[in-house]
Order: sequence, then C-alpha cells, then structure tokens
Amino acid sequence: MFKLINKNHELESIDLLFNNLFNNNHITSAANLNVLDSRWSSDDENYYLQFSLPGLSKKEVNLNYSNHYLYLSHESKQSTENVFLNESFSQRIKLPKDIDVNSIGAELKNGVLLITISKDQKKSEEKKISIK
Repeated sequence: MFKLINKNHELESIDLLFNNLFNNNHITSAANLNVLDSRWSSDDENYYLQFSLPGLSKKEVNLNYSNHYLYLSHESKQSTENVFLNESFSQRIKLPKDIDVNSIGAELKNGVLLITISKDQKKSEEKKISIK
C-alpha cells in the first residue's frame, strides 16, 4: 500500500555503522543513517502511518505533502567548544492514489508520530455506467 523510500537499506545502514565504528576515527550517529522505525496500517476509512521519533518535539520535525508523496525530515545542529553534532533524517513516502489530501493530519505524542489520512470515498465507489 505504502512505499517507503530509504536512502539506505536497513542492513546496509548497519554495515555502514559498524564500518564507521571500527575503521574510522569518528563515530556516526544512528540518526544520520536515515533509518526510521515505521509502521503502516489501514481500515475502511483511513490510512495510518506511525514513526518512532524519540526525543523530538513537533517543532523539530518537518512534514510536507507534494504529488502523492509525504516528506518527513529533521535536522539538528549543535556545537560546543570542541564537539560538533549534526543529526538529520529524511524520509519520502509514496501514498496511494485514493487519499483525501485535505484530510492529512499528524500528531506527535510520547515520541511517536501518527499520521492519519482519510481515503477518498468518491474514488473507491462503484458505479454502473450505462452504454448509449
């Protein structure tokens, strides 16, 4: 139903993390690997997407819709005298064609982002067409 498009596949991300930990002089944060814990489901009326975003507030998360895609992203830059920290992720989600774009809603609560999208009932109705 939904197609999650990651820049890195989960196993490639794990390999990248271990390679960086053991072969380089720096440590790559898991947040920079573009791996988000996500789940989706649907019922007769809605589609539901859940993303695990622990420690983030709604002000730190960007969510946009364009041409049947949802774009979810976050970027945080922090620095102290000797340390620079840059955490980011970006996720593109292809949505089904039978959605009501105006119904897209999102709530971030206890580290879980829940996106609810109503199905466009007009497109899914059956109709008999008379032939003239």
